[in-house]
Amino acid sequence: MKDRLPLSEKILIYQAKEKQKRLTFYGTVAALVLLSGSAFAGWSYYKNTPDSTISADKQNEDANTNQPLVETTPVKPPENSGKPSETPKPAEAYDRNILKVEILNGTGKAGKATEASGKLQELGYKNTATGDASHSKYTVLNLGVKSGDENLIAFVTKDLKKLYPNVQIDPLDDLAANSEYDIQIIIGAW
Repeated sequence: MKDRLPLSEKILIYQAKEKQKRLTFYGTVAALVLLSGSAFAGWSYYKNTPDSTISADKQNEDANTNQPLVETTPVKPPENSGKPSETPKPAEAYDRNILKVEILNGTGKAGKATEASGKLQELGYKNTATGDASHSKYTVLNLGVKSGDENLIAFVTKDLKKLYPNVQIDPLDDLAANSEYDIQIIIGAW
């Protein structure tokens, strides 16, 4: 016959078993989270690791275009960042012909954005759009880019200085990642 335990001991045994079940459950969940996080980080790193070989056909194709081959390659991410970062493009790597530029008139004088668009098109920016800024109290030229890419800012600033050598250029907030434009320029009254 079984020994009869007092109720208080039965409660203590029951509580100990329940605590063990909770610890086992939480331990299993933590292990699964760590395992899936490690698998995702490994997959992301592997997926974004550049292929170290370029086929002979690709090399010949690039050699026949008479254009320099410019590529960005992912760099090993800092510890625990979760995603690889790309090496920045050199300033001369941007193709003016494909950059989308929005030029807004912030002067209140008609035609200033269109005038600036014409000047930029002469430099090779073929994909431009014009409009009016939210207000007409801008006093300098303002420049913003989609990703906050410092090299793109330097590239465009260099071109703007060719067109407007004595004009102050101030930064705008970065454009939204889903913006239709790569670059936004607001022409001010200077």
